[in-house]
Amino acid sequence: MNPSKTRLLGLDGGASKVRGWEIRPTSKGFDLEGTPIENKYQDHSKYLKDFSPVDLNRQLSEKAYGKIDPQKNEIEYGQVITETIANTILDLVAKRTGKWVIGIGFPGLKTRDKRGISAMANGPRMPNLASNIENILDHEKIDLNDRIHQLGSDADFCGLGENEGNGGHFKNIDNAYYIGSGTGVADALKLHGQLVPFDQIQDWLGKSWEMEMNGFPIESLLSVRGIQEQYSIVTGIHINELSKNGLYAQQILEKAQNNDQQAKETLAETGKNLGKLFFERIETIACGWQKRFNFINPERNDLITEHDYLGTCLDRGIIGQRLGVLLHRDIGSRIIWQELENTLSLMVANTDHLPETFKSNFKPKTFFRISNLRDAPALGAGISAWKIFMKKNNA
Repeated sequence: MNPSKTRLLGLDGGASKVRGWEIRPTSKGFDLEGTPIENKYQDHSKYLKDFSPVDLNRQLSEKAYGKIDPQKNEIEYGQVITETIANTILDLVAKRTGKWVIGIGFPGLKTRDKRGISAMANGPRMPNLASNIENILDHEKIDLNDRIHQLGSDADFCGLGENEGNGGHFKNIDNAYYIGSGTGVADALKLHGQLVPFDQIQDWLGKSWEMEMNGFPIESLLSVRGIQEQYSIVTGIHINELSKNGLYAQQILEKAQNNDQQAKETLAETGKNLGKLFFERIETIACGWQKRFNFINPERNDLITEHDYLGTCLDRGIIGQRLGVLLHRDIGSRIIWQELENTLSLMVANTDHLPETFKSNFKPKTFFRISNLRDAPALGAGISAWKIFMKKNNA
């Protein structure tokens, strides 16, 4: 198989849309090529406006017992998602010749073969997602070099994109934590110079989406969708009404920058909560879990305090995706930034758990970076698929 004649796609599937790129492997790394294609589930003719996911505890219980039983509305919405992903691929390959390698990142817990979704906080379970996508592509006579090897973690792909994509902030750093958010949240981690998938360290470090803070899932506090939800609570305006009127996180920031007190209150809390999350990451990596947050699933095993990275202090915190865009727009107004930096600085200064050298040298303004890679998860998905393809073909 000649890699030079093979073309590469990376797709980032989320709770509300799919975004994809063609990706060009080079001797220096990987670049996004051309223009992205983005398709929203709500634009599908059979979109379920009032879809409600199955209770997460039930999902996790069914996964544990190996008996995933998607409900009728999950099957219907899963078909919408499947066709939207396939249509995004078709849009990307339109009028382009070549044999294709495709990488897809998607949120949620994966099936044993990693080709389906077995649990998802904000969406349907789709245990045969990859096979169903391939069936559509086969019907459309798309020439795949190989089947979709696996559905990767959008969170892990963020880390891979940041580590190997041009302009990534995991490059040339040993210890860093990344959080990105859109409709949901994604965590990525690099320790001792190596990417560390959260699935491999789940006994000592929790994923953001499975934890709660102040009685709310962290996803409902720090995703851009969650920021809209919190503004809805503060104002008493239903979130559907906010969406109808075009009031999303960006517009809420604009209102705050125009001195709207309810918007400022909402985003100040966003900053505080983000500071608390970053501190928990710094603390847990350096000295073990201190039970700062609860888990949404009461049956989830508690975290252990011992792990192989004790004593390691983070050098960098990275904020990406749409949350990163929001923080970039707040650089001048510092409505979120001020609370984020103050909260984290205060917690670092007041803890007895961290080394004094770290505490005395910690400066938020040099610790944080805003990701340059808005499409890090799509880039990472393509990179992962390419590595698997090259390994299988001994190239």
